[in-house]
Amino acid sequence: MAAGCAKGVTGDKALASLSAPLSLPGLHILAIAFALEVSVGKTNTVTALNNSNVLLPCTFATCIGFQDLVFKWYFNTTELIYHGKIKAKTTEPTLVWHNPRVEFVGSTTKKDNNISIVLNGVEFSDAGKYTCYVKNPKERNAEQNATIFLTVVHKSECWPGVALGWWQCPLVRGCGGWHPWKPCGDEVLGFWGGMSSWELPARFPSPLSTFSPAVVETDNTVTLIIVGVVGGLIGLLILFMLIKRVVLFIIKKMQDGK
Repeated sequence: MAAGCAKGVTGDKALASLSAPLSLPGLHILAIAFALEVSVGKTNTVTALNNSNVLLPCTFATCIGFQDLVFKWYFNTTELIYHGKIKAKTTEPTLVWHNPRVEFVGSTTKKDNNISIVLNGVEFSDAGKYTCYVKNPKERNAEQNATIFLTVVHKSECWPGVALGWWQCPLVRGCGGWHPWKPCGDEVLGFWGGMSSWELPARFPSPLSTFSPAVVETDNTVTLIIVGVVGGLIGLLILFMLIKRVVLFIIKKMQDGK
């Protein structure tokens, strides 16, 4: 629920509950503006592997509903990469225009008003600021936006076999959120079904914040074989000496008996 919403009240009733205590026009407009919220999650940074597909999450919330809502995605503030419209809560967004490499993967008919997109075939030139912008005519054309920063890294920038923590689900419809990334040497991202939020949990570090060189385990197979062979030879030598002593003892006793 948005910050300006009255608890347990939605739709036109929410609008009335906001405007009644605020007789001053300026305060009324301010309260309505706060009713619209846009979020890209708890963290506003995303790191993607070059030539992969990366999810750019965004959701919006409004306590009085929306009609003919407009949302847009911008790259570095001015370059439009996606433009969509939503007639009402009961309808999915309609595409107005989009960059061919950008795909809409959200849904606004479910609980969350998800207007996330996926950027396909990430390149180093794609690194920068991405802004999710929303305008709701039903809230007196209230406008809000949120920004997420994308960093693009090369595969050689990480060590094979080192899991970098938590990564985004690259391009899986309905994957339900964030998934653990397999080691750098693997091309396929892992799937983790336990998470349902588009937001990266705060308890997990940024994927590149904890990176350290891989610890390579030493192969001791040859050493163990050598030790085993030497130990076996020593054991056989000791056994041979014991048998020799027993035989000599028996022969001596037999000679003494004669």
